[in-house]
Amino acid sequence: MSAMKPNNYRRVIAALPAHLRSFCVEQRYSDYTAEHQLTWRFVIDRLEAFLSEHGHPAVAAGFRCFAIDPDHIPHIDEINAGLADVGWCAVLVDGFLPPVIFMEFQAHRVLPISAEMRSLDHVVYTPAPDIVHEAAGHAPMLADAQYRAYLRRVGECGARTLWNDADDGVYQAVRALSIAKEHPNADAVEVDAAMQELNQAVAEQRARPASEATLLARLHWWTVEYGLIGSLDAPRIFGAGLVSSLLESRHCLARDTLRLPLSSACIEEAYDITDVQPHYYVARDWQQLNDVLDELAARCAFRIGGLEGVRKAIEHGTCATAEYANGLQVTGCFDRALTDGRGELAYITTLGASELAVAGTALDGHDSAEHPDGFGAPVGALAGTTTRLDRATPEELASLGIRCGHTVELRFESSVVVAGRVVDLDRVESRNVLLHLDDCRVTAPDGTVLFQPDWGRYHMAMGGPIVSVFGGPGDRGRLWRQTSMRDRPVHYSRSQLHAEDLYQRLREGSDPNIVYAELRPLVGDKWLMLMEIYAAALRREAADAPEGGELAATVRAELLELRGMSAEQRFLIDEGFIRVETQLAATA
Repeated sequence: MSAMKPNNYRRVIAALPAHLRSFCVEQRYSDYTAEHQLTWRFVIDRLEAFLSEHGHPAVAAGFRCFAIDPDHIPHIDEINAGLADVGWCAVLVDGFLPPVIFMEFQAHRVLPISAEMRSLDHVVYTPAPDIVHEAAGHAPMLADAQYRAYLRRVGECGARTLWNDADDGVYQAVRALSIAKEHPNADAVEVDAAMQELNQAVAEQRARPASEATLLARLHWWTVEYGLIGSLDAPRIFGAGLVSSLLESRHCLARDTLRLPLSSACIEEAYDITDVQPHYYVARDWQQLNDVLDELAARCAFRIGGLEGVRKAIEHGTCATAEYANGLQVTGCFDRALTDGRGELAYITTLGASELAVAGTALDGHDSAEHPDGFGAPVGALAGTTTRLDRATPEELASLGIRCGHTVELRFESSVVVAGRVVDLDRVESRNVLLHLDDCRVTAPDGTVLFQPDWGRYHMAMGGPIVSVFGGPGDRGRLWRQTSMRDRPVHYSRSQLHAEDLYQRLREGSDPNIVYAELRPLVGDKWLMLMEIYAAALRREAADAPEGGELAATVRAELLELRGMSAEQRFLIDEGFIRVETQLAATA
């Protein structure tokens, strides 16, 4: 195992945009228990064995290249050493991220990896993101250049989609449920309450038209998380949810499992994060993934812009940004998109706290404190001139009457009229972005007053047409924060602490007979520890220690009894026996 170099990881974090840095956490490697390490070894060993035959070739290559070692939970610097070769990096995060943040990490070629490790209770499937799902599920496929490009494009699109408040409700409920289910001290009442909250949030979301963010999330789910590629009869696995799942990786390839050809229809298909998927989509090749993504992106406001884009933002009803051709960005909750006699967009307004930015950087003096009640601005070009306001020189502006201290009347092609006394003009990187006027009156094409002198100073956008409308603020540093999963302490019982000691002692070579004798009276799920004792006993037997054979027979009988408790337990114990036999054969 390579030595941990925390300074390397801190340099990775320091290179991120400030708002993304706030979601990163340190890897508290000592928090991983001996049981965690044992669970990792079992899961990764069995995944590698299965995926070497049924996974996309990039999976096996990625395991080798990106330090996905079955022997131990990887240090973040180990993963980054491999990812650097393909132009990506990884950061550790705290459980479920807001979807737009997750997508933005991907857009920056950063893989967010949950720092948590699944418990033994959730060895088959974890309700919360964990290092198995992220490091062993998402990371390996980055070995394929075409897939990397697709993943980044999904991130770029996802970071700009519009969402509604129902989407946020589902995210908050999913996060709460995952915390409740995976926390060692969670009780059934807490989990049931969280599940009811999620069901209600999902019902509310599905009662409304699907947002752009929901449609993109569905594509992400059916491809990045649960995607197959190749032929319908014999596809290969590439989706991270399948790559990291012992059971579902097998289920998706079963003869009686429904597999459908990938098409844009997948974005109309809702999904359930709490259960095995009812069907899976199979892509012909990587290009088809991009084709479906392009079909979806073409429907989104960030590509459409203009009147339709602003109307989409109004329909979604949450924070969005309209971007002018000169890079000026108006952020707020859009409530009106006025049109002229030709049906073209003439004027936009927001309601409530609003702010301005240019090309992703907040414009000084134009945050929500300056615009607490909304913002309004004309769209389009001036009438009677070919001069573009955003590109006009001081001389050209003067010829239009735009001079400090001078009263001017500006008539737009839409028939919006702005009349007032020029106070100042803001320029950013040689572009005119805002014209400030006092004693200003603004009228709509139909004569309606949009701004009047006693409202204060008017800040007129000088951007021309609206070229894009996207979710969230122009300055991404204004995105929200979240609470930490780590804020809730873990309390281990005396029995759990004793079992932890036994895991470690057996790993260090203690007599398996002694470990077994101490393990027997302890309560809890013991099958994996019993499997380790069984393996240790067989190794002793192979070394001509007679007591090893006796212990192996006793433990095997106990495992066979546990095997009958459930289908899942039977699967896990059978896989455990295969693992032990394979390891013994390799050392014979």
